[in-house]
Amino acid sequence: MQPKRTILTSRVVMRNSYTFADGTRTLYLQVFIDGKRRKYPLDMRLDPRHWHADRMQVKKGAEGFEDHNLVIGHALSKCSNISVKLRLEGSTLTVGQFEKMYFSNEGESFLDFWSDRTERMKPQMAIGTWKHHRSVLKKVRRFCGDAAFADITYEWVAGFDRFLKKHYGNGFNTRAANMNKVRRYVNIAIAEGRMQKNPFDHYKISFQQGHRAVLTREQLRAMVRLWEDGRLRDGRHVALQNFLLGCFTGLRISDVYLVEKSMIEENRLVFMPKKTSARQKVIEIPLTAMARTFIASGGDHLAAKLSMQKTNEYLKEVAPMAGINQKISFKAARHTFATIYLELGGSIEVLQRLLGHSKLTTTMVYVHIADSRKEAEMGLFDKENWR
Repeated sequence: MQPKRTILTSRVVMRNSYTFADGTRTLYLQVFIDGKRRKYPLDMRLDPRHWHADRMQVKKGAEGFEDHNLVIGHALSKCSNISVKLRLEGSTLTVGQFEKMYFSNEGESFLDFWSDRTERMKPQMAIGTWKHHRSVLKKVRRFCGDAAFADITYEWVAGFDRFLKKHYGNGFNTRAANMNKVRRYVNIAIAEGRMQKNPFDHYKISFQQGHRAVLTREQLRAMVRLWEDGRLRDGRHVALQNFLLGCFTGLRISDVYLVEKSMIEENRLVFMPKKTSARQKVIEIPLTAMARTFIASGGDHLAAKLSMQKTNEYLKEVAPMAGINQKISFKAARHTFATIYLELGGSIEVLQRLLGHSKLTTTMVYVHIADSRKEAEMGLFDKENWR
């Protein structure tokens, strides 16, 4: 019995679902393999008025029409050659085999490239980071379906930013974080020679400084007294203990749960933060007497584990018991440590190393917080009648 012959047909079509700011649209190679459609973006964009859909050609007179038609003809010719080869050999064809024969390692779509590189880097990523990369990729696919490397321009990036705001309701900083992921894979593509121009050369990614909950020294003392007086039980006591450990070390909650007693060397905590584990960065934090107080006495870990959600729920309950009216979460522990460290005379350069920041500008935000608190406290003099 003769094997079933694969039916391969191809066309070049214009994508009408997305128009760039300059009025152009992307051209795609559309392939049907036994009735299954696949679309592969060609590295060209065109004004719809210059496209002849029936002839699958750029109209004469359009800028660069000859070169464009050569690219289109080459794409269709490759498909025709693959079809003839199959017919002569009497063999079948899968989508994967077609892509291997057609592209011949010349490259793939930007989104397929992104997906592939994310999987390759997965062993070096924290699971939360990997999930975030995949989440942003999913948003990009919803935005454009697919994109050739040539599609990733300034206009495309700006359009994706507007899409995040309109369709997902993402705020300023969330959009900036998403754009950072896009830029990362653009940079990888450029490093591998798949892209020449960087759309982010003229697109600035910036973050807005939000409110950071920071305890004063007196509020921190009140929290310590609350922990010591024995009023708290079970999870609330554990949550406050872990929080105070963060206040006196600057540890994130993920690191509080990560580090073990074996990582303590002569009252110094030597460990690799979970958030930056891919960079293999080791941090050393001298443990003060107060920090050692909040290290649990039993087990191998420094602190008892409690989910972040439950921890934050408990912290919202215990804060009023210490006379603190503002809502706090575990993030306030790291902010409190950094701010009080500077207020007590610590240097910004040492703080940068203690927090594990790669850039000093990231640490500088705490200088502004400390300065603003000084100004607020000096304002107390103005409330007095000195005459």
